[in-house]
Amino acid sequence: MADDDIEVGESIEITELVDENGEVLGTVVDDVMVVTSEDGSIVEETVDVFDSAGNLVAEEDVVD
Repeated sequence: MADDDIEVGESIEITELVDENGEVLGTVVDDVMVVTSEDGSIVEETVDVFDSAGNLVAEEDVVD
């Protein structure tokens, strides 16, 4: 890797939460981004929880 090279990768996973009848109760979106350079790596993960109407109910953001 050259001194000024930066690599970025992202993975997004979406999971539907359904009841016993198959009705969607909400969704969970897990977004992980990794940035790597000569100096090291940074990982940021954001988990969003939405209700069935699409309203954001909870969010957690972790940077490591």
